[in-house]
Amino acid sequence: MNWSRKSVLVTGGAGFIGSHLTNKLHELGANVIVVDDLSTGDRKKVKATCNVFVEGDVSQSNTYAKLGEFDVDYVFHFGSPSSVILFNEKPDDCIHKTIFGFRRIIAFAEEHNVTKVIYPSSGSVYGDAPVPQTEDMMPKPTNLYGVCKLTCEQLARLSLDKVPSVGLRIFAGYGPGEETKGEIASVITLFLRAILNGKRPIIYGDGRQSRDFVYLDDIITAVLRAAEADFTGVVNVGSGKAHTFAEVVELINRLLGKSVKPIYVDKPQKYLEKTLASREIQDKILGAPATVLTDGLKKLLGTYAQQT
Repeated sequence: MNWSRKSVLVTGGAGFIGSHLTNKLHELGANVIVVDDLSTGDRKKVKATCNVFVEGDVSQSNTYAKLGEFDVDYVFHFGSPSSVILFNEKPDDCIHKTIFGFRRIIAFAEEHNVTKVIYPSSGSVYGDAPVPQTEDMMPKPTNLYGVCKLTCEQLARLSLDKVPSVGLRIFAGYGPGEETKGEIASVITLFLRAILNGKRPIIYGDGRQSRDFVYLDDIITAVLRAAEADFTGVVNVGSGKAHTFAEVVELINRLLGKSVKPIYVDKPQKYLEKTLASREIQDKILGAPATVLTDGLKKLLGTYAQQT
């Protein structure tokens, strides 16, 4: 697709995934409109790469008054809370922002005849389903975050005849640029930050819980290919490999030449033991790459080295 002829709206465009997506779309020549409430985003990340910046909350109707004058071809909706911790701390606020924000984005897309909406769902919708987790499984989320993501999937499904959309069930994403997320960053960033600072990383449980970690660049590739593909519905975005938390800490230590031991603490209730994405549909529809964890960590460490 020739993105230089497209006008795109990126909600949450100053956040972790959103800012990288904004910068990539700018690099491809798109006209990029960013909406972000700056709750976890940083406007500086996209100051030079978005054509229009609107500070606002997409769950609030007054935000759309600022967008009415723009023609939009594609919507990339990343403007919603992205952490189980946030949902536990502020459930009512997170429910409102996630579900009402999505409902209003779908209404906006219908009103403006948007070609397609791309939005992040989550591997959390599978809950404790057996692995590998496939898109045809019955979703059984075990936390409020997963419940809200599944609700968004259902809202999208009900509107497919009017608003084509793709929901990306993103597994455990990680990569550079999570600084503004603080303690709700990915466990990889939390482990890495602790070890770099000479502190012992905290692991819930015994460290044998595992996640399908997917590198940021692979997520961005999947997002763009979802927009370009002749496909609607939901699709996994994962690496197809799972690693335990203990393995991650050991690997970070090895790459840094350190031997910092983790601290093990009790797990919260309903803690997910393992996630692992089936890549069958992902490979067929998106063809997105799968960066192996060692290479992803090396890339991430490289960005930290550039900052020092």
